[in-house]
Amino acid sequence: MTRPPRSRADALFACLLAGSALLLYGSTAYPTLAGTDSAELAGAAWTWGVPHAPGYPLYTLLTGAFQHGFGLVFAAEPARLANLASAAYGAATIGLLFLLGRRLRLTRAASAAAALTLLGSTTFWSQANVAEVYTLDALLLVAVLHSLASRAPAGGQAGLLVGLWVGHRVTNLLLLPMLLGCRGEDRQSGGRRLRFAGAFVLSLLVYL
Repeated sequence: MTRPPRSRADALFACLLAGSALLLYGSTAYPTLAGTDSAELAGAAWTWGVPHAPGYPLYTLLTGAFQHGFGLVFAAEPARLANLASAAYGAATIGLLFLLGRRLRLTRAASAAAALTLLGSTTFWSQANVAEVYTLDALLLVAVLHSLASRAPAGGQAGLLVGLWVGHRVTNLLLLPMLLGCRGEDRQSGGRRLRFAGAFVLSLLVYL
């Protein structure tokens, strides 16, 4: 199986980008409850409850774990920790976007430019400062694209990521045919398709 060339330098550079994004987003995050849906989402995550439809179960599970885990170490209110969780999801997206560019055989400079453009985007930055679902959604989408960009036909890993991404926000189903169509799923073997479908279904069990 042939893979695009990657190196330890790429991984280190991705970590540098993610760390820079985390420092930036974390230092500008809301210190307490923000407006609109953020207060509801922060409270639902803290209690592992159910916010407004469609409920965002993966966000609630991950952000609640983030709040309770870091709450044992840092004396911060749950709302601030929920805001910092969005910053962490956003920072991870920046690092993974750089690696996606490298997997697509872009130069290191072009991959970094794409990641830095998203990092400084007003819209993305604003969502990385408050308790919201969009930076996690972006992280899952980039993870899906990174998996599907492999030269090998999509299998279990891609199925698991696609299932988590669709389960996070059901409206993502509207984008799924386009993603899989671009990937050329017709080239997959029966075994690959079966692993993809099995992992997709398995990933949805977390929402039970």
